[in-house]
Parts: sequence; C-alpha cells; structure tokens
Amino acid sequence: MAKFTSSYSRSFTIPSYALDKHEKTNLTYLIQLIQETGSYHAHGFNLTVSDLIKEGKTWMLTKQRIDILRYPTWPDRVRVDTWIEKPTRFSTPRLFKVYDENENLILTAVTYWCIIDLDTHRPLPITSLEDLGWVETSPLPLEPIKKLRIPEDDSFALFSSDPIIRYQDSDLNKHVNNTVYSDWCLDSLPAAFRDKKQPKSIEIHYLKETYADDRVSVTSRFEEATGICYHTIEASNGGEMRIVCNAKSIWEDR
Repeated sequence: MAKFTSSYSRSFTIPSYALDKHEKTNLTYLIQLIQETGSYHAHGFNLTVSDLIKEGKTWMLTKQRIDILRYPTWPDRVRVDTWIEKPTRFSTPRLFKVYDENENLILTAVTYWCIIDLDTHRPLPITSLEDLGWVETSPLPLEPIKKLRIPEDDSFALFSSDPIIRYQDSDLNKHVNNTVYSDWCLDSLPAAFRDKKQPKSIEIHYLKETYADDRVSVTSRFEEATGICYHTIEASNGGEMRIVCNAKSIWEDR
C-alpha cells in the first residue's frame, strides 16, 4: 500500500447525460463527482466502503455543504482537488475544490464523515486514520457547518412531494445513498420554480438512515426575500414518520 497522503486530485470530463434542460450540469451529479474523487483517494489506501465492510465497519456521511460558483457544461474538463483535515475522535472532514480548464474555481465543498460499527450502528473512534500520519494542507476558507434549524413560518411558500425509493437508490451499506437526498429536496419544488431559479448552495444534514421499503415525504419551505429553501425529509416503515434529514438550499435567478 502506498504511503498515506491527505490530499488527492483527479480530472473528469462532464458527460452529456449529466446536463439538465438548461445545458448545465445537474447538482446531484456534481455531488456524485466529488464523492467519486474521495472514493478514488480512499481506494489507494484500502479505506473504501468495500474495504471497511470486510472489517464490520463502514463510512457514513453526516453532513455536507456544496457551494457552486459556476455550473460546468458538456464537454468541460474539470479537476477535483480533495483533502482530509485531521479528524476529531469521531469525525473526519473531507474538503473539495473544483476547477475548470482555465484554473477558475467553480465549486467548493465541505463534508463530514464518521466510521460506523455495522452491528451496533454506533460511531467508532477514527484511530486507524490517525495512525497513518498527515500531510500539511491549506485549509479551505469555509464556515464550519453548524446545526441546522428549520424555521416554522406561515409566510414561506410551501411545497411537498412523496418520492418513491428506487432499487438503484440503495448502496453498499444497504440503505438509500446520500446523493439521493439532494434529488428529493430539489424535486419537491415545482418545475416552474426551477425554470426561473437554480441552487447556488445546498447544505444537507443526515440524521437517520432510510431503507428501500420506507415511505418518504419531503416538505420544502421557500423564503422569497432571502432565496433560502428549507427542506425536511421524513420516512416511515409502517410506524410514525420520523425526520431523517434536514437541508437548506440557496437559490438565485438563472
């Protein structure tokens, strides 16, 4: 195994199938792109989800924020830089910067990961990463992700949807993949709204897991004055609905 380094870069060509009807890369694909880069980084050190599952553990994303300066289009070539900041006892921050071919910064992201025991579903100390050693990297100038409060305000425009969990939505951890939640949030908004506006930021807090047989409901509250939309995702498997995710997206005119 190669000597561990906390930073990694990988280049990609934006595929045509990732474009929306406005010829811009859809947000969920960009989230998948940065996570794919993180997976390649982990693969070099036997730290992927597949590697950890063999040891009765797995990675789990707890929260993330994506800020988009410019949406790429097909067939743009982009470079994703990622690095891991030194972990706390139970959490590892992984950060990203995405550049276009002219070295213009087009996206930043901060994500927080923990290692979960598959039997107890409780977080484990991240000592295995601490033992690998670290390389000094420049911190990404982003505000830390704080606890998200969803306001109750009757003046907000209210939207809702009941997405169906598809077979392909489940991942190696046997639960709905984290990238699906962004689609659920955005798809709760009407097409007329999204034809006029586009998200420039999304922050997602994962509170509980969602499984293939669950019933899912999404409620979104949009505040016109700020351009902020608050999303609450609830799920149930025959019992009472429980909140599994809170999110906040910020919108701008196209």
